[in-house]
Amino acid sequence: MANSAQYLLQLFNEEPREEGETFDLRRVMLAVGDVDRQLNGLIALGVSRFEAYRKGMPELWEKAWRTFQNATNVNAYVFTPISARELSFGVAGMLRDIRDNCLTLDMSLDDERKKSIGDMLSAVVSAVNGDTTLPPALKSYVVKLAHEVRLAMDLAETGTEFELSDALSRLMESLNVAEAMSKDKTIWQRLREKTINPFTVAFFSAAGSYMLGVATGQYQLPW
Repeated sequence: MANSAQYLLQLFNEEPREEGETFDLRRVMLAVGDVDRQLNGLIALGVSRFEAYRKGMPELWEKAWRTFQNATNVNAYVFTPISARELSFGVAGMLRDIRDNCLTLDMSLDDERKKSIGDMLSAVVSAVNGDTTLPPALKSYVVKLAHEVRLAMDLAETGTEFELSDALSRLMESLNVAEAMSKDKTIWQRLREKTINPFTVAFFSAAGSYMLGVATGQYQLPW
């Protein structure tokens, strides 16, 4: 189950099923939970349009549960009729959006984007090291988070999937904390204007499908 949103789209007959794909109650519930986690991660990254999708999660949980029915009294669950496995247009669109924008760092991450991440991380570490007003513990924390994101790329080279959203959201949140605590605001203003904002627009550009924007003074990954 490489992509939970795609798996659920197949379950609800919104996408053709992959050959050999199977569905059972446990895997379906795990997939819904994973979609919920991915949605929260995208929201935490500042992808503003995903906030509206929160209202679709109750329907997804309910419809996923109702795709199965208790065939006996001993918790033996089977598929409900195909007509009962339907999603609203909005929730199906939510799943497609999450599927297409899931921040899973894998071998599909091209060299240009890897370089973009690497350059951004180097600039972050340089800014942290150059700010003598920050507590050492906070500086260490930010640098460790930068290395965590870099680890994702190293794992990708081995063919291992790595969820990028959590690592990036923690890094961006730590930059907000660092800027708030810093007594040298020029370092962070320069980092934001010259590195973070261009990085987010370039890296997460949706080919003009959505309006992009970076909140002033905030390290967010916009769509």
